[in-house]
Amino acid sequence: MGIELQDLLLLKELRRNHPRGGRLLILGDCIHHYTVADLGYSGREQARSGDFAKALGFDSFDTIDIAGEPTIKADLHSPVPIELHHQYDWIIDAGTLFFCFDIVSIWKNILKMLKQDGFIFHLAGMSGYIGRAYYSFSPKTFYDFYGINGFRLLYSGYRVKKSGEQAMSAKLSFENAALRLRRFLTGRLLTPPWVEINRGSLHLTSYSGDILEFEAKASAAQPDLLPNNCMVSCLVERVESRAFTLPVPT
Repeated sequence: MGIELQDLLLLKELRRNHPRGGRLLILGDCIHHYTVADLGYSGREQARSGDFAKALGFDSFDTIDIAGEPTIKADLHSPVPIELHHQYDWIIDAGTLFFCFDIVSIWKNILKMLKQDGFIFHLAGMSGYIGRAYYSFSPKTFYDFYGINGFRLLYSGYRVKKSGEQAMSAKLSFENAALRLRRFLTGRLLTPPWVEINRGSLHLTSYSGDILEFEAKASAAQPDLLPNNCMVSCLVERVESRAFTLPVPT
């Protein structure tokens, strides 16, 4: 589970647009694949969750995981203790859900831990991650699940990851300084950024290069091949309390 530089840029923008709430929970003992300089601080050391939370304007944060060194050690497949219910304004899933086998139990816990008017952000695989994750998620998964459970979709997007990008983002000192300089000189990221998916456009109709095209209705012509390690993300806001409900595809 981790947050890469492009994910950070997206989260900064989403947080600026939706600044309400000061208490953050990150699912997983999150690895941050960027330096503190990318958060606006001095230094070249690898960022940590505390640096991330402070930079995005949160007053406090927790991380929750079954392994590693989270602030809360727990198995999200089991019901979380009642003292964690309705505690967090924002919950960020930095790639935990699609690595867990029982996603229904995980989702029940996420909704329990969220405050009544809170926000949830997901990073998940849409294609690829063969041999690593258990599942790949369609944008429709989030659209249908949160729609029936009393949430409003605020953002949905995808990002096509290039071969070798993971290894590149893990080199965090001189290499990241060089990447920041090149980004400043060229005015653009070296790897594809997040691309927003229009609301209601859930059917993938074409794919070329780094671009995926989504439409509101299914097309007879669909791509035969999807990019490996393509990510999907979404941000939702709870607007109504409802009993946990499983969606039915339509």
